[in-house]
Amino acid sequence: MKKAALLIYIIVFLIVCITPSLLTLFGVKSQNFEKRDLAPAPKIIDNGINLEYTKDFDDYFSDNFALRPYFVTAYAKIAENVFKTSVSDRVVVGKEGFLFFGETLGAFTGQDSLSDAELESICEELKKAQDYFNAQDIEFFFVCAPNKSTIYPEYMPKRYNAYNGKSNITRLQEKMDDYGINYTDVREDLIQAKEYEQLYHKDDSHWNNYGAVIAYENMMGETSDLLNGKEYPIYSDLEYRKDNVFRGDLATMLFPSSEKKDMQIIYDMPNNFKAERPLVNLEAIEIITKNETQSKKAYIFRDSFFNALIPFFSEGFEYVEYSRKVPYDFEYAASKDVDIVILEIVERNLPLLHDNFKK
Repeated sequence: MKKAALLIYIIVFLIVCITPSLLTLFGVKSQNFEKRDLAPAPKIIDNGINLEYTKDFDDYFSDNFALRPYFVTAYAKIAENVFKTSVSDRVVVGKEGFLFFGETLGAFTGQDSLSDAELESICEELKKAQDYFNAQDIEFFFVCAPNKSTIYPEYMPKRYNAYNGKSNITRLQEKMDDYGINYTDVREDLIQAKEYEQLYHKDDSHWNNYGAVIAYENMMGETSDLLNGKEYPIYSDLEYRKDNVFRGDLATMLFPSSEKKDMQIIYDMPNNFKAERPLVNLEAIEIITKNETQSKKAYIFRDSFFNALIPFFSEGFEYVEYSRKVPYDFEYAASKDVDIVILEIVERNLPLLHDNFKK
């Protein structure tokens, strides 16, 4: 009986190992669920003999063998459910189904703490930008989007110790106070709001629409202060519904073939703004929206955390140009005849902020 069981185990094991190679040999391809380009097929002759062919082929096969997404997902599910860990260094498996972006660990543990010299350098650049815009009657302020682990540290694994000192955001804001730089801090509003509703996606590194509304109203409050009481739509009191329609970036990294969708907050919003080009991809480098029902114009330097904010800000301004271009082109922004410029960056990228300024 034991021999029969062992034989069955060996046969199943061999089938599992051989099947992907056989299917790949016969041209079977799997869908690419990941937000990255897979390794291309190598060439033996590529401007001469390709001496890296074996390595290139290994990269190609590792990315493209048949059924790969399903094997990766199964392995990751076993690691998560049995060992409570992640098979990817880009994803941290937290408590109660929360996933965290691996690149935020440095900020959470304090290993990415900025030096005083780096803080001074960033503030000098921000002050130059603010003075430049103010000289042209354009207001300016800075905002940092908190990492998910900053708002939800209680769901981080116990093996990671939260930093007890001042975070990069706090230290930078204290330094900005010395320089007289306009900024707004969305952390307190988010922490208070999480008592009432989930703010960040469990399967994604970004805030959901509820978190985006909290951040939007905080930022528009700063905008109103700078623009002499500009009025703006309020959404936090609106009714909303929840629906599992969102595909999280972290879940895609960890479980590429999983069909599971994350919860999204859905508001019944007006649709007064029009995009200059169809909003097919909120990751676009440049997005321009116009809204005849509103006043004031804005230019926003942003990253992916602003994706969820775009519909709300576009309902609050006559004109908004959103830019993901780096380094930041302040001269171009000023040429757009706007009333205010907002510079947003996610917390994990604060150590990279200095490199985003044009030299």
